Amino acid sequence: MFSHFPLTLLLGLQFFVLGLAQAQVPKLDITRDQYLDKLEARHRSLSLELQEITGITFEVPQDVTVPQSVAQDKFNELPGPIVDKSPFESNASLSETDLQANDQNTSEESTVYETEVIPPRFLEDEIGKYFLQPFIGLSLIGKNLKVGVDVPTMDADLGYSLGFRAGRRWGNLEGEIHFGYLYNSYDGDFVDNSDYYAVSGMMEATRIGTRIGYGMPFGERGWYKGAVGFGFANRRHSVNVSINSLPLSSGGSSSESVFTYDFLAAIGYELGIGWDAILSYQLLAMSGFKEFDEVSIHLFELGLGKNF
Repeated sequence: MFSHFPLTLLLGLQFFVLGLAQAQVPKLDITRDQYLDKLEARHRSLSLELQEITGITFEVPQDVTVPQSVAQDKFNELPGPIVDKSPFESNASLSETDLQANDQNTSEESTVYETEVIPPRFLEDEIGKYFLQPFIGLSLIGKNLKVGVDVPTMDADLGYSLGFRAGRRWGNLEGEIHFGYLYNSYDGDFVDNSDYYAVSGMMEATRIGTRIGYGMPFGERGWYKGAVGFGFANRRHSVNVSINSLPLSSGGSSSESVFTYDFLAAIGYELGIGWDAILSYQLLAMSGFKEFDEVSIHLFELGLGKNF
């Protein structure tokens, strides 16, 4: 028992001395840069020792050109990697001129997209599908009227006309039938074999026909249209002739059904509650019969229309 005591005591003293010595050694805290500097210095010292042992210098003089190998030349001739440009780099490489042009194009495109689309307008939707238009007007024969072979042409006076139109609309297309009456008087005189002849008479026509036209609305309440038509008329003439202020018994009247065709231009204004005020011009042509020539008549008409 006592033989082991000195050995245990010696081991305890040894650990005590080692702990005391370790406690007295100061701890050094170094940074990363200091550690790298020490590592670099250690490598330099090892390199110098290797040079002293082998006698080989590892430093290359500055004026010496190291030749490249054939393998290195072949490697340098190879194409480089394909680099995809990012959209940020491509936008950054654009010049100010390109950016201004892009801004202008963008603004123009945005202006086109923002343009308001105006829907088409139709008379059928804005005014009505059906219409009835009574009218009155003035009648003016376009040229002097010839009423006989031996009688010179006559001067026509201002006459009148009246009638009505009824029709239907399909969008801006119109179809109608019309009925009308017109009256014009005329007179003239001439001298034949020292005799003075005075001629007076009248022309009247009762007509019916059809017409097709196309119109367009404009503004808030206005509209206009153009149309062409044809039909038939009962054309009647009455002529009175006097010689030296004495009436002749040869005066009389004659009538016949003739063909008619016309061109119409009209403008209208909506008064409200389905009523329109209409101003129109019509060129009417009627074929001749017997001794009466074909006649062209200008009609200036004012009407009041009702839409349904």
